[in-house]
Amino acid sequence: MSEDLQQLVDPIAALGDVEFGDVDTSMPLLPSGMHKCRIEKIEVVDSKKVEGNKNMVVYFETLEDVIAHDSDRELKAGWKLRNYYPLQGSRDNPDWDYRENIARLIDAVDGPPAPGEKRMGFDADRMLNAEVVLRIVVSEDKESGILRNEIKSVVHPVD
Repeated sequence: MSEDLQQLVDPIAALGDVEFGDVDTSMPLLPSGMHKCRIEKIEVVDSKKVEGNKNMVVYFETLEDVIAHDSDRELKAGWKLRNYYPLQGSRDNPDWDYRENIARLIDAVDGPPAPGEKRMGFDADRMLNAEVVLRIVVSEDKESGILRNEIKSVVHPVD
């Protein structure tokens, strides 16, 4: 067997006796609670569940260091999260208005409209880099049983 092939088959062998039994491979999670974030990026993607449907994906990053859920590990500011916003109604729930969650996102950026005033329209340029507060919970994925962070709401920061 050539030396190049041996390296491809067992690249760790060059390091000597490396123990992997105590390595923590769990994904660190933000603790449940309110977290200051900024909107880093917004894009539109095809739905993975329903052919022809579109979702808006909003990417957030945290603004403060925090101690991870069930750990003493520090998660530095810049921790990434994303939330999906459907861009059409649901066949399973025709009474649901998909615009509600997008309107809540607009309110989180601009603050809720004053009584009698109309909410501003969606403007991605205005949204980018806006600071918002995410209410995050640690929840268990129903299919895999793996813990994950779930964004429950996006609200306007209170100074």
